[in-house]
Amino acid sequence: MNTVPPVRLIRTFVAVELPPTVRTALGTLQEALAAAALPVRLSALTGLHLTLAFTGDLPAARVADLTAAVREGCAGIAPFALQAAGLGMFPYARAPRVVWAGVGGAAAALATLQQLHSGIHRALAATDFPADREFSFTPHLTLARVREGSGAAECARIGPAVQALSLAPAPFPVAVVSIMQSDLRSGGPIYTALDHIPLTGGMA
Repeated sequence: MNTVPPVRLIRTFVAVELPPTVRTALGTLQEALAAAALPVRLSALTGLHLTLAFTGDLPAARVADLTAAVREGCAGIAPFALQAAGLGMFPYARAPRVVWAGVGGAAAALATLQQLHSGIHRALAATDFPADREFSFTPHLTLARVREGSGAAECARIGPAVQALSLAPAPFPVAVVSIMQSDLRSGGPIYTALDHIPLTGGMA
């Protein structure tokens, strides 16, 4: 009896990768979080990124189609500059689940980021790729997540500790959009770039 081999699925998302200078600045903040002995699990420094779309589990054979859709969504966008600046927590400081660094920049750059995000989501929807909802986009860089099972008293320490920290603006270019794979491991996810889409300002 012939059996059909299982389809290989990979967990995918679309992101802007960060340069080493920004990761170094964010790593200093992570060291401060660790020194405060907070109940958080730090994100892997080498994997810090700005997520543009989470596309979930896809057959490996569809990665090329995903790249093509994202390339279409990037059409017309020229390289621009943002900066990591400020700190915050989701959902709020009194009971945080995620500690993040903010993403800022000039008004025109932030408008371009929104345009890039919207273009990618429209292209994904048009080609029937799953993606998180567009209106929920809040650009951020995840520094740490609160450990499961942490008590209320432990979590209450996180807000004041984060609010006592500061992040000087750390600029970074947005010139390439990456198709990323996420491998979930016991020690945290491992991210691998599957493809890169340069922003050229031209049409797809």
